[in-house]
Amino acid sequence: MSKTTIYVIMHKEAKTPNKKGYSSLLVGSALGNTFSGADFRDDEGQNISAKNKSYCEMTGVYWIWKNDKESKYIGISHYRRYFTDNYFSMSVEKCLSTEKIEKLFQKYDVIVPQAAVYKDTILNSLNIAPNLDDMKAVEAAIKALYPEYLDEYKSFLNGNRYYPYNMLVMKRDDFDKYCEWIFNILDHVEREYGNPYTDNYHSRLFGFLSERLLYLWVNHNMEKSRIKEMKILFTEENILRSNYHVLSNFIRDIRFKLRKKVK
Repeated sequence: MSKTTIYVIMHKEAKTPNKKGYSSLLVGSALGNTFSGADFRDDEGQNISAKNKSYCEMTGVYWIWKNDKESKYIGISHYRRYFTDNYFSMSVEKCLSTEKIEKLFQKYDVIVPQAAVYKDTILNSLNIAPNLDDMKAVEAAIKALYPEYLDEYKSFLNGNRYYPYNMLVMKRDDFDKYCEWIFNILDHVEREYGNPYTDNYHSRLFGFLSERLLYLWVNHNMEKSRIKEMKILFTEENILRSNYHVLSNFIRDIRFKLRKKVK
């Protein structure tokens, strides 16, 4: 392992960056996902690989948490999504280098995707997994396990921002704390609430829930000035789609400033 390891979570064969510190991690291995080129598999060592259909990339996150004890900085990317500072390329080689990542950590404590912004509140925007009942199950878990997060959780639901894709880069100690927190909550929801979905898309419930909850953990534990939001490079989408969150957030910021000037 290098000082920084960025794991590329994948369930099928795909081109990955030929860059120092990037390693491919095949998820769902216990369910038959396989190809010969992966650096690591999520069914080796301590794992929850068999839960991949409902936990998605989080079975990879769990594997990293339990099996990588050497990396100083740990990152999660996907076979088709990477952190980048390049706005005009979809090449995997334009992903953020580990050298740049380590330089960023001289100023920041965490790297996350640029926040996705709903037009309405998160609470009013929930209509598929996760839906309102799912988020109530999360609230019950937080109340039972981490009541100090409860008020912030309610504020989060009445806000309109979250960090998408379950992507992050964290220092080792912070990554351990985040994983303990998120997997305790997911385990509680799974035991007490279960998974009411049976179709392939909606049954990815625990992946969807963790995607919403990353924002809560980061903003509870990190100073705002120490959180670095970065653009995501989409290798399978066009440039306009790849810059969707950047453009939409920029337009909303301009509108907000104009409203303040009018007032």
